[in-house]
Amino acid sequence: MAGPSLTVIVPLGGVGSRFQNEGHFSRPKPFVRVFGKEMLLWVLDNLSLRDGDDLVLCFNPSWMSLSVWMREVVASKYPRCHLVELPGPTRGAAETVLLALKGVPASVRKKPVMLCDGDTFYTHDIVSSFRAVGAKENACFVFHDTQPKPMYSYCRLGPAKEILETKEKVKISDWANSGCYCFRDGEQLEAECAALLAEGEMQLSQDKVPEYYTSGVISRLLAKGEPFRALEVPIGDIHVLGTPAQVESWCRGRAPPAAARLAFCLSALRAPSSEAAAFCRTAFAQGHHIVVLTPADLALSEVKTLLRRNNLNYHELVEAGEPNCDFLVCSHALDPLLGTLERQSGYYSGGIPAPPASGQQASVQASAGRAARSKEDLAAAFGLGLFMGAVITCVLSKRS
Repeated sequence: MAGPSLTVIVPLGGVGSRFQNEGHFSRPKPFVRVFGKEMLLWVLDNLSLRDGDDLVLCFNPSWMSLSVWMREVVASKYPRCHLVELPGPTRGAAETVLLALKGVPASVRKKPVMLCDGDTFYTHDIVSSFRAVGAKENACFVFHDTQPKPMYSYCRLGPAKEILETKEKVKISDWANSGCYCFRDGEQLEAECAALLAEGEMQLSQDKVPEYYTSGVISRLLAKGEPFRALEVPIGDIHVLGTPAQVESWCRGRAPPAAARLAFCLSALRAPSSEAAAFCRTAFAQGHHIVVLTPADLALSEVKTLLRRNNLNYHELVEAGEPNCDFLVCSHALDPLLGTLERQSGYYSGGIPAPPASGQQASVQASAGRAARSKEDLAAAFGLGLFMGAVITCVLSKRS
């Protein structure tokens, strides 16, 4: 498609505290899984980038080891993306964008720039829509919002859908900004962000916290006569995953892209956990493929009896080993993306060697070691983006 090459920036200055407060402890918000795929990948995979475009991700590396996640999950799939590390928390999106622009080469800053939220993706081709006008005009993607509560930033439009005014959390019209803001000149955007911060032009968030909003930058440019076009997106093509409730609602309202293979690891020590058993039943009912990994020292008849007793349906019984799966959920699993393996296991280099195990203890430890290694390999493979489906392994166990 004709039009200039673009720079797409995804500013990730926040910490996703609502996800942390609601139990998402192991993953930073951009990497919370939605139908088995990281939230941020839903955003990036739906951008129609072409050769010559630049992708920039700006983030705070100190928050939950975000630099590791970016390198292993994003850069492995998008090797040409620019990863810009923030020095710490920012005072709003405008400051995050400013630091992102300062962190990339001048050739990247000179292009027209799209700012995309890290928790919203579009099934409408927003990149091509802006590319068509980006050589001459700035733009905001908007949707029609008739409910009375002012939840977004809003635009007042002229007869040709030119933007006349924008306000944050003030409903000056029924045209709401979707969160994707576009600028025809990245260097001009950088200068206006810097001026906004220098003059202290903050606006209150929904939580009544003063922040530097991108809408403030747009207001400055409008006051200077810069042209802004409203590009309408059908509400059904905007998918917001900003809160845990929105993620759950979105997933429950549609079918997964494909059925998953879910592998459940069967232990011979304790009764099946209620959470694992409940999830197994739910997954089977949803049409996912259930695989049960059975230990070599447990008779097949005992496995079937255990599963039948707990009303657990399945498709395959496979002897324990490295399963063909996408996710592995197990109390013995170690995930390299969640911190150092030393800290997760409690075994540190340079320590005193352990004494050799003997008898029954040796057998149990060796078995656990084999299982842990295969689980660790799978977790590492998933972290590197090699598994894109949804296979989940949970621990089930038998009464002694």
